Amino acid sequence: MNNKTTTKSSSSNNTTTAISSLERRLFQSLRDEQNCSTKEFQEAWAFCNKVRGLCGNQSFDVVIDVAGGHGALAALFLILTKSVKTAVAIDPAQVGSVQQAWGSCFTTEKRLQFRHKDLRTGLPSELENWLSVKVVPSHRILVVACHACQHSSEETLTIAQSHGVASAVMPCCQVDPTHSWKRLSKTLEMDVGLVMDLLLAGRCVPSLSSSQSQQQATTRKASQTSTNYTIRMKLLDSKITPQNELFSVVQMTTKKKKNLMRKKNTAHKHIYQKAHVLRPAKRQSSFWKKVDAASLVVGVAIGALVSSSLLLTLLTPRK
Repeated sequence: MNNKTTTKSSSSNNTTTAISSLERRLFQSLRDEQNCSTKEFQEAWAFCNKVRGLCGNQSFDVVIDVAGGHGALAALFLILTKSVKTAVAIDPAQVGSVQQAWGSCFTTEKRLQFRHKDLRTGLPSELENWLSVKVVPSHRILVVACHACQHSSEETLTIAQSHGVASAVMPCCQVDPTHSWKRLSKTLEMDVGLVMDLLLAGRCVPSLSSSQSQQQATTRKASQTSTNYTIRMKLLDSKITPQNELFSVVQMTTKKKKNLMRKKNTAHKHIYQKAHVLRPAKRQSSFWKKVDAASLVVGVAIGALVSSSLLLTLLTPRK
């Protein structure tokens, strides 16, 4: 028993050492080639591993990184995620590539690609290419944006959901244009950035009932817009970055959707019955339960007759 425990512990330590060694080697090679900062690499490393922890290591075939720069985050998904075969970095700026620094870490079947376009044109066209031309299932595609500003994060999620694919973002530079949420966050003593992130996450969950009316859609795009999603949130180490709220938006499985709908319908039925149907009738005494209508009428008639005879007797003068 002790030998098994020692072997297991030794194996775990070896794995941790190997991961730390890989992390160190990747950072050193990237720093030498691209002059990458420690914070930038740590954010990308932590982001990639959190998403893998949330979604699994075999969940996606294609990863598209918005505002991907030199492609470090996209490349990390290629290196660390077994199932990912292609990673695409979308960015209008041409700032070099991690291919030279990390190219030896890719297997021959894994590819890092770049598309030098902006978010609004590059992401939709790239998704259409994978969905229509290369016919990759929508649930096997992941769109990521690490430390994109609030507006870019929101547009990234909107475009990803309109195509029915999964996404994971970690917004920064959150602002409240209406100022109402900012005032509320002060009242509740909450960080306004966290409040805006929660609002953004809430908009990613369409109503289950609204999607049912769209189930008859025949076109691919119409059916994708009716996809239901589930939100999962994680926090990165605040020592790496203070704006550390990461949330993934993944498709809800049919089984989970049915379970949620069943729970929702049961709750509605219970509330309705409690309010309108199951109100107990007023309790009656056991005596009135035993008396029927006919007996009641006969009793009243006899009582009236006796009362009348007594009244006549009292009113009749005595001789």
